Amino acid sequence: MRIFAAFLPRTRKMSKNRKISTEEFNFLCGLAPFVPEIDQKSFKHALLRRVERVFGDKWHNLSEKTRQAIDYICFLAIDRGFIYASPDHIAQKHGIGKSTVYDALKVLREEGILYKANRCSRKQNGLGCPIHFFTIHPYFERICQVLKLDWKTERNAGRKAEVGQNASETRDSGVLEVATYSEPTHDQEGQTNDTQSNVTRIIKYVPKSINQLYAHIFGERLRHVWVKIKQAWKSIKQSMLTEDDLFSIARNVIQNLLRRWKDRMKRGEDMSVDEMCAFAYKSARESFYNAMAEMYMEVYDETVEEYLLEKERQFELAKREIACLEKYYVWEHPEARYEDMVRHVLKELKEVFPYLDRNDLAHFEENYSLYSRQYEILRDYYRRIESERLCYRFA
Repeated sequence: MRIFAAFLPRTRKMSKNRKISTEEFNFLCGLAPFVPEIDQKSFKHALLRRVERVFGDKWHNLSEKTRQAIDYICFLAIDRGFIYASPDHIAQKHGIGKSTVYDALKVLREEGILYKANRCSRKQNGLGCPIHFFTIHPYFERICQVLKLDWKTERNAGRKAEVGQNASETRDSGVLEVATYSEPTHDQEGQTNDTQSNVTRIIKYVPKSINQLYAHIFGERLRHVWVKIKQAWKSIKQSMLTEDDLFSIARNVIQNLLRRWKDRMKRGEDMSVDEMCAFAYKSARESFYNAMAEMYMEVYDETVEEYLLEKERQFELAKREIACLEKYYVWEHPEARYEDMVRHVLKELKEVFPYLDRNDLAHFEENYSLYSRQYEILRDYYRRIESERLCYRFA
């Protein structure tokens, strides 16, 4: 038996994944948002710097979209120290493969930066959506005590959070109360919406569409930036731009501000609230003026096109109208000279066809004989007289 047992496949002991019950998840969502002694931006960059050191030299070999995805993960973890946005959502949001996100999360778990648990599935007794806890977040120790997470502290005793701050008071660990935020919404097919939009900070007096995109990034600074954009909007007295144009331009301005902010942070600098407001006000005014200029140019182009079409139409009509004007003039002035008739007809053309410019009138004056019926009559008349004179001479 021992001989045959050596050839039998060895069964691995399956690790038991920690399940987060609905009551525990409500507790996590109900935690008061962490307020660091430093501002949230600096706290996020502290998390990000710790993550960068895990990747080492490989960090700069990652694509820009992958680094943005990791940056987004750090943003989501600022308030409560965990994220439940699915890797599929993060990958789709940043235009990368979901396997790239899975690999990045796996690296952080192996280095002890993240701890993974799973929510209970609503459809079966298996595992649901994953939840990743930042072990270097000040809330993690408190969460471990309340949820009794299987976190091997002895293996990670040497890892100390570089962003450690005194955690804000949480609710009583003995009682898992109902969360102040609702759980993630479920669609009609029962799938979970893991975007964490239901725990995003809401900044007062800022439109909902802008809140959803930038409230978790700028925090209270977003309200000051929005106020400056509205001031730039009101300073331009116009009626062409609508509120939809305002929201569209505001999103572009804030996106440009975010890029500028990140560039400054890469150089080790920072942007104060006043600098952000000044940039937003100036960029918004320029964007509003550019949008108005484009609208004016569109109207101008349409007007010019209509003008040229009408001008061409009147030019063709004037060619045919010369004979009629000559007829009326000769009928009223049978004894008039040909030169007087030409001056009269050219004057009438200018009044009847206002779209004719100076060049058109000069063309008719130089090439009048091409369109004149009276010129042909006079030419035939003189030819007949000349022929009669020649016949009389030779007779």
